[in-house]
Amino acid sequence: MPGTEPTRSTRRSVRRIIVTEFFARRSRSLVRGLVLLSFVIVSALKIISGPDVVFSAVYLVPIVFTTWCLSVSAGLVMAAASTSVLLFINLSEAQKYLSPMVPYWNAAMDLGVFAIVISILAEAKQLYQREQELSREDFLTGLNNSRAFSEALQSEAIRARRYHHQITIVYIDLDNFKQVNDRYGHHAGDLLLSAVADALRSSIREVDVAARLGGDEFALLLPETDSDAVRLVLDKFESAVPEAVTIRGAPSPVSFSAGAVTFVQPLDSIEQMIQHADRVMYTVKQNGKGYVMQEVIA
Repeated sequence: MPGTEPTRSTRRSVRRIIVTEFFARRSRSLVRGLVLLSFVIVSALKIISGPDVVFSAVYLVPIVFTTWCLSVSAGLVMAAASTSVLLFINLSEAQKYLSPMVPYWNAAMDLGVFAIVISILAEAKQLYQREQELSREDFLTGLNNSRAFSEALQSEAIRARRYHHQITIVYIDLDNFKQVNDRYGHHAGDLLLSAVADALRSSIREVDVAARLGGDEFALLLPETDSDAVRLVLDKFESAVPEAVTIRGAPSPVSFSAGAVTFVQPLDSIEQMIQHADRVMYTVKQNGKGYVMQEVIA
């Protein structure tokens, strides 16, 4: 409920995501360096402690770190290297064992445990990545959601500042959408939203980003696009809308209002950029609906 504090499990989940995203943002060379450093530290501790101290579980630290932050194959290489170190140290004092085969048996068991942990971790990583993908995707239309749109805009704004490119945001709101839900039911409304999403996809380039921000509101991110090029995109979308909003073979009362803002140079805040486009769209809604208003922020 609103105002309640997050549970302990929620806070732990957030911390795990923060740690994962932290390493995901680091360069591969830095992560490899940290992986190697953790392996060297664990191996040094094992050499100091000697063969009498069981160290297999400690080697799981660099193995898990390598598998999660790099790849499964890198994790297997780390597991093989860890097993080799353990075997080498145990063989250095093989006379302590009842049979000369004991160090090899222990090494095989260590490698088997490492492989099982890596396989479990690989599956967990796949599930995590799938969850991350779904958290950025609108469940109904398959478009990006508001979170993914903001992340894409943040990345594109940085690139636009660096290379002095224009960037355009289009905020789209469907007019009279509530009438569809009231007259035909929510299932028809869902089908209409999906059809509008398809019309958006067919109207943009691969480098562009289309998103459903919620309800009947959509947005477009158009990199390196000036006001004239935006008009071409919206004309293409507008021509596809009548077919998209047809319900049971008959035209629906739905049209769209759009606010398109071209930024010659991105603002410092992406929230302000989105608010600009939203404000222009809202002006359209207040002045009759069903058309596009464009603005250029120099």
